[in-house]
Amino acid sequence: MRQQFQSALRARLDDPDQSVRVNAYRVLVAAHDIVAVDKLVENLRQGANFTIPLEDGIELLDMDGSSKHFTTIRPFLNNPNPKVQAQASRALANDPQSRQAIVGLATNKRTNKDIRTNALRGLAREDDNFMNYAITIILDAEESADIRYDAMKNAMGRLNYHKVPDTFQIRFAQAVERVAAGRPARTSDGKELTAEAKQLLAHLQKYFPAIGRFYRLRK
Repeated sequence: MRQQFQSALRARLDDPDQSVRVNAYRVLVAAHDIVAVDKLVENLRQGANFTIPLEDGIELLDMDGSSKHFTTIRPFLNNPNPKVQAQASRALANDPQSRQAIVGLATNKRTNKDIRTNALRGLAREDDNFMNYAITIILDAEESADIRYDAMKNAMGRLNYHKVPDTFQIRFAQAVERVAAGRPARTSDGKELTAEAKQLLAHLQKYFPAIGRFYRLRK
């Protein structure tokens, strides 16, 4: 039955309906199906006549494990379509050859917001230097509320899933404290930045010992 199911899905990779093709790829690539992955790589390397949207194709290669597909994805980091560039930025965050360019996109205020959001998300997962520029973004009152919020959220994620030195934990908490005491600003989806920062600061003080000690000693 599994082989029949797999065969039926592989046949749908060439379905006339694009949404069917995309969903067939999603199911098969999630299972690391070699036929679907090879067909997807070949499709993206053709350079034209893509059978699924480019951004979906890059997202799928990231799902399969972007480190296996750096050569295929790299050309799309300079794609003029922001959706494509955003997915490439996220997928290539662990690519040493692309890292500097992606940090540049994440920290450049002129970069499209979706590209910056995806770049920050990928870099938070992969870059040991992430906290340096994330803290700079958080402290920049001229940055958009959306990007400052994304920087706080992804920095918090890094603290949760990576070993971050105490000095950077404390610097991050101080940056969040500055936002909490700053002028109110609202993100595009309605989050109030100072209120979010106050909640985050309380969380940091409660659950991160180095930060808790720092604030207790400061009193």
